[in-house]
Amino acid sequence: MTISFKRPVGTKADIAEIEYISALLQTNRVSLRADGSLIARDVHLYLKSRHGIDFSEESVQRFIIGELAGTCLDGDREERLSVESNIDPNENESTNETKSIEEEPKIDLVQLISLLLIPVFREHDRRSFLVKTSKLAGEIESLAKSEIDGIEFYDCNEHSDEKSMQNVTQCNIEERENDLIDLVISIILQETQLEKGVELTEENMRKILLAFREQWPDEVVKGMVEVCGDKPALNRDTFLRALTYDTKAYDLSCQQKFSTHYQDACSAAAEGDMYYSRLKRFWTAPNVDSAVDTYGSKLWTILAFFTYVTTAFSYLFSGNLLSPKVGNVLLNCTSMTGEEDSSSSSFFGCKVVNAIIALFRIFVLLAVLGFLMLYFTTLGNSVYTYGSYKGDVIERSFSAGWKHFIGLFEKTVLVCVAIAVNTIFVYISYFFPIVNDFVDTQPDGVNAYLSYASLALGTLLFITQLVQFLRVIVPPKWYKNSTKRSCMVSGTLKAELMIKQACTFKVNKILKNAIGCHYDEDIHPVSGTNNIYNHAIASIDSLDYHRSAVSDALLRHTMKENLKEISGGVKWTMTKLRDGTLFSEEGLWLFPRLLTANFVQWLVALAFLFALLFLQNQIVGILQKYFAINSESIRIATVVGFLPAFISATNVALTYIPSAFSTILKHRSGFRSCLKDRTWLQHRYAMDTVNIMFAAALWATIFSGVIFFALAFFVTLTVVSSNQDVRDVFDVLYPVLLAIILYLCMVAILLHVFRKNMYRGFMRQRPAFLNVLNTFHEGWMMSLTMLTIPLRFMTLLLTTFFYLGRIDTVFLAPGVGWILNKFPLDGLPIIFRRDLFLHEAHRHPYIERLGYIYLLKIGRREDFGKQVGAAWRILFTLALCPWVGKYRLNAFRQKDITPKASGVEMSLIQSCQIKIFELEKVLVSSKRMLVEQVTSWRTIVHDMEHETTEQET
Repeated sequence: MTISFKRPVGTKADIAEIEYISALLQTNRVSLRADGSLIARDVHLYLKSRHGIDFSEESVQRFIIGELAGTCLDGDREERLSVESNIDPNENESTNETKSIEEEPKIDLVQLISLLLIPVFREHDRRSFLVKTSKLAGEIESLAKSEIDGIEFYDCNEHSDEKSMQNVTQCNIEERENDLIDLVISIILQETQLEKGVELTEENMRKILLAFREQWPDEVVKGMVEVCGDKPALNRDTFLRALTYDTKAYDLSCQQKFSTHYQDACSAAAEGDMYYSRLKRFWTAPNVDSAVDTYGSKLWTILAFFTYVTTAFSYLFSGNLLSPKVGNVLLNCTSMTGEEDSSSSSFFGCKVVNAIIALFRIFVLLAVLGFLMLYFTTLGNSVYTYGSYKGDVIERSFSAGWKHFIGLFEKTVLVCVAIAVNTIFVYISYFFPIVNDFVDTQPDGVNAYLSYASLALGTLLFITQLVQFLRVIVPPKWYKNSTKRSCMVSGTLKAELMIKQACTFKVNKILKNAIGCHYDEDIHPVSGTNNIYNHAIASIDSLDYHRSAVSDALLRHTMKENLKEISGGVKWTMTKLRDGTLFSEEGLWLFPRLLTANFVQWLVALAFLFALLFLQNQIVGILQKYFAINSESIRIATVVGFLPAFISATNVALTYIPSAFSTILKHRSGFRSCLKDRTWLQHRYAMDTVNIMFAAALWATIFSGVIFFALAFFVTLTVVSSNQDVRDVFDVLYPVLLAIILYLCMVAILLHVFRKNMYRGFMRQRPAFLNVLNTFHEGWMMSLTMLTIPLRFMTLLLTTFFYLGRIDTVFLAPGVGWILNKFPLDGLPIIFRRDLFLHEAHRHPYIERLGYIYLLKIGRREDFGKQVGAAWRILFTLALCPWVGKYRLNAFRQKDITPKASGVEMSLIQSCQIKIFELEKVLVSSKRMLVEQVTSWRTIVHDMEHETTEQET
């Protein structure tokens, strides 16, 4: 099964990714809202799960949904309460939940996009301010070539260096990004037929809103005009002032800082201030938070896990764990005569009880040891333990003075406890066993290898803990050297910076794709499509109204729906990993559980190779105990058997991470739907099952390799063995198999000759001859079909063996392998995707930026995110991306609006609605014509290929 796929790109993929993050953030138990909207509970639970902030649902509705996103809340609470009071307890959960949220205020996808664009508006406002203040020409020139908001802008008149030469083709689109505000203003003027520089009165403002099917109360419309100044004109400065007047607190410099979004939100407030107190986190055990990955060091977490696994298995293989002397908890199953009577029912029951006790002791050991080692050896491994970096200055999250020393002492103690626990379990228990019943003082065999591995991993963990200890206690002035600073920065903080840059890149890609739909220089890929496009434009021109920038953009958006590019696969992933764009552009999060599972897969593959190179004598000695065959035959069969085992384990390890990233990109780009696919809901339940992924990856890789080893071993043994009994099997079985293969090849050749000349599609060319031939063929197939079912069985069996270790991909076809349509027989691929989506719901670049904006609103409630500013940003989004208008939920119900429109305005509304309806018909017709044209082309090509084949014959 191939990992690479044709990923949709362009505006369609951009909208699909916004739908995807909405599906991740929704918290309904039994269904998803197909419109992609979010309610207060979704935001409340996200803030609690991701940032550890308990912001009530009422506060979310008021400050985030109402003010920041711009949704009207008037009358909603009373209506929602009345709906909740009418819930019937006898109805199912799905119906009651739908009723309870039907009238709740929501954030729609248009509002989500407008929130993501806040830093873009701030950047354009900053650049406009620099130009207006007439800074030095050299500074302005350097600004034009610098990386601004994560995107490089190039001067199209200068192509002296190689890098700029590679970007010449992008100069036009980047110049338009600089003129993004002017472009949207021209779209607004064209849609409303207003003159350039027209004064923004309430009447003109309402006319602009109605042109984009927006309706707002009078106080909001009045506020939209007031924020623009006295007698404002619709120009660049006015538009930027309206878009950014309430978002000045957004710090653009955080895009280049090694810091978390939570630290960015707290950076402007000292501890004890009002802003900081609003952002106070509750305890979330960040050192073991495997869903959000708030670890300070991923390496620390991975080493702690491997140290626990090797130590636990060393205890299990010590030989003392199941001994009766351990607490004397096992029952004495001897009979009254002192001899074991295996036929006695009481003896059998005693054995069952002892097995239960032994298993329970193993489970208790693994659970208790896992808690002690995984939790206490990672104390202090939190991303919140370290400061955020900016240039040569480290910014601590605690204040100066005695509070600094209290915070430093607390963090130092945590790391010291982690070092002490690691020392006890690894070093002291190895050299001076403290639990003699559980630890063998003289390990040998498998236990020896596990003990040495535990000691080595514990040493690496100890070194890692010391490095983290230095990160806490070393003073900030030591970080002036850039090399030292790079070494001492937390790996998670580096990943956080990549996520910020990826979000910037992806948002700018949304803008590029949207701008591309407002220009038609790249809309003519082939002449046929060009003709259809011209026909659609002619149809629009034939309508009795002026050419619309929105209608043209919608048409281009439709024409670009099928744009795709090849993504995914091992080679693609390795290339992206090497140049870093997998993280800085795609925004993928490489979480420790995925890394740990992949590491253990590579270790299993290397173990097969190690056994092949160094353990042949031991393995041959063990196999000779069970097979009365000479050692040379067993040695040859062992070597041949380990090769497919190693290849199988290597294939599983090599494709694991690329398959994970490919799965994520398929859902992000819309290749696989989320909101409208009910089967996607199966990934939102039983989230605790993701804890088995490490063990599943380990045992699946081992069993897959062992099965391939066994198959190759026995097949080779029958060929090379000198034992007469084995040779008899070879002399009988292999000639029969060879004869069957030759027989099937002969049948395939004959059938190919007859099929080529007797049928054309479903039509027979020689009916009489075929009817006679079919009677002969049907009788012949009675013997051939005897081989079909065994062959199918062997094919499915070998395919099952090959995919046994591939827990990252679905083996069974959709709809196959479900019990009562609820319980899957092969649930590991579903659990694998659950783990991916669990991290995506907390670490997707868009979600991270939204979380930062939410935190700014929580901390600066009165100073950030007003409803009037939200109305301007929504207007901008609808003008630039009109194809998202179908997701717009009318935030203000018609009954809540005082109808004060004049007769002329009402006629304009009706005229706009008629034109939109006609435009939609034209778009549907154009799309249908495109599909018909492509179908006709395919038919012509198929006929030409068939005729060419016949001529060659």
